[in-house]
Amino acid sequence: MIGELAGWRDALVMLRYGSKLKEQRRYFHQLIGTKGSMDKFHPIEEYETAKFLQKVAAKPEDLSAHIRRTTGAIILRIAYGYELKYVDGRDPLLDIVDEVMGQFSVGSLPGAWLVDAMPILRHVPEWFPGANFKKLAREWKQCLNNAIEMPYNFTKQQMADGIAPPSFLSNLLANESSLTADEVKNIKWAAGALYTGGTDTTVSAIYSFFLAMTRFPEVQRKAQAEIDAVVGNDRLPSFSDKPNLPYCDAMIQEVLRWGVVVPLVVHSTEEEDWHDGKYIPANTLVIPNIWWMLRDPERYPEPEKFDPERYIAGSGEAVQADPRSFAFGFGRRICPGLNLADASLFISIARSLAVFDIKPVVENGIEVLPEVEIVPGTICIEMEPTAAGVVHSTFSLYHHDVENSTTSTVHSDSSDAPLIRKREDHDFAGSLPSKDPNRSLRNVRWPYSLSKTLSFASLVPLSSVAISIFMLIGIPIFVHADVTKKYITANWLHLLAITTAAGAAGGAIWAVLALAIMWLLHLTQEIEKKPSLLWGVGCFLGFLDVLVAPPIGVEILIKLFRAETLDALTATYSSVIGFVIFSIVVICIFFGLGN
Repeated sequence: MIGELAGWRDALVMLRYGSKLKEQRRYFHQLIGTKGSMDKFHPIEEYETAKFLQKVAAKPEDLSAHIRRTTGAIILRIAYGYELKYVDGRDPLLDIVDEVMGQFSVGSLPGAWLVDAMPILRHVPEWFPGANFKKLAREWKQCLNNAIEMPYNFTKQQMADGIAPPSFLSNLLANESSLTADEVKNIKWAAGALYTGGTDTTVSAIYSFFLAMTRFPEVQRKAQAEIDAVVGNDRLPSFSDKPNLPYCDAMIQEVLRWGVVVPLVVHSTEEEDWHDGKYIPANTLVIPNIWWMLRDPERYPEPEKFDPERYIAGSGEAVQADPRSFAFGFGRRICPGLNLADASLFISIARSLAVFDIKPVVENGIEVLPEVEIVPGTICIEMEPTAAGVVHSTFSLYHHDVENSTTSTVHSDSSDAPLIRKREDHDFAGSLPSKDPNRSLRNVRWPYSLSKTLSFASLVPLSSVAISIFMLIGIPIFVHADVTKKYITANWLHLLAITTAAGAAGGAIWAVLALAIMWLLHLTQEIEKKPSLLWGVGCFLGFLDVLVAPPIGVEILIKLFRAETLDALTATYSSVIGFVIFSIVVICIFFGLGN
């Protein structure tokens, strides 16, 4: 679905191991593959992070939007040399790429699309009932094409005008005249991968950091003490301070472990293999459970506890494994942008701690701890806590100094006036927007799945017609009774109409019943809580059809063909009807409601 139909086939994350993948990874290694190669981009990160602090101080209730915009601003400048241009608080390029990432998160879910399990369905025409996925994929492909071409054309124009700032793309296109068309295409997709691969993942990790600080204040105090001792109060932390801030560096590791960004990643074996006595054929899909690897209590004792000291030697315990060994992937498919992600997390975390105290909201003298949900999708993004506060004591002085990239901050432990307040009617920051059906599986289910379910329901009368034709042709061949053959030959059109009408009526009754059950599940939100109910509903309806269809079919055949001409074959045909309807019901319920 997401690769072949939606256009992601040439994206780094979807490429099979081969020359294209190696070439794109070489581009990453060349420009951001080492910590030293990231030095030229540090001023961009420091500048955008200083703006982030200023925006949070001015409007902390929009923390989620500030995180997403700042992350997008950093990566777009590094990838394309593009600076955000806000119109009514929005940037067109940032919006379209955010939309693309929402589509990818939904479209790449393992098992979410029937076409992934049955690739032959990709040849079904878009107008065919139940083929809504083809229309959706076409729209997603166009959106992705815009997200890749727009910033690429922007950088090309900047280069032609001689005003392009240093960037990932401009560096790779510096000698474009010597590049082949395939190389230019690969460079274009590599630049797109830098943004699409780094935005939501970095945003997710920063969300997790702010959440952790509201729940583990003692960790926050230790990090702030380290920053005050090393950096002081007259400036913001910079990348040059990182070697002297081991506790802050350990916080990055713990953020990646505690708030797993990508809990499950689909891989495929290149060749057959054996593992732990089990044979794994070539081209087998393998889904590593990264969430469990980073929450395994044998590897990380007390996994629910946010404890950066796990990774610091001399803390009294054995140093635990660096989560970056798992969080960024494995072996030849390890994330090529891990140095960029690490740098972004460090500067965001260190500067936020230097300026703010992050606390829960206080209501009636009682701290209200955040309530958190995980948004469905490939990338794990925590929904914003319903209560979180960023508190500091020198707001006006801080605001003035941030404009000059410096700050003088005193951490306040006494203020009860949170700048981020509980918002009952506001979309949780960090959640996928409820108005965008492409960004949240929960919001897709109704009414989007209504049309999908009805499309599948149309398969019932269609299958009835097919089976009726099969019966009308098959019975004269296999039933050796002249009376039956003559009756069918003389009345085949009448019989076809009767069986088709019966199938259509059955399909309509089933559709009404299925939609009623779906609506009840939607009202109780049981679909979200227990997806296995879909199987139960499907099997129940299918079981009823299997019980009812054969006896009714036999009775109809007896009436039509006269009892003396019937044999076991007629019962077999009616059982086929029941079996087919059962299969269609299960497919319709599971894929119509579940997707």
